[in-house]
Amino acid sequence: MYFTNSGALKRTSERSRGIGPGPERSSTRPGSGARQSVALQYPLWLGKGGWFRVWSLERQVQEQKDANSRLRQRNSALDAEVRDLKQGVEAIEERARYELGMVRQDEIFFQVVAPAKNDRSR
Repeated sequence: MYFTNSGALKRTSERSRGIGPGPERSSTRPGSGARQSVALQYPLWLGKGGWFRVWSLERQVQEQKDANSRLRQRNSALDAEVRDLKQGVEAIEERARYELGMVRQDEIFFQVVAPAKNDRSR
């Protein structure tokens, strides 16, 4: 039912309103397929578990694997150094000589200093 311009109430059939089955009206609206496609693909691309999120997480996982690999190498070098320090005196002696400047009791230490470039005393 609807009112006409003259104000009269006019009754419409279900078929003319598109409620019932009829060949003149399709069951989907124009453009609704595109909307449904967008509605279905939105979560796939931009949703919580979408492709962009997956790609981002894969990149983060790869960065973490690279960081872990670098740290594994560093840890193995430190582990070798610790084993060396526990087992041998050569490593301790080397560190004492180079880092602390220590010499043995029966050694004589000579330090050679290069002359400065602007030294004209010679």
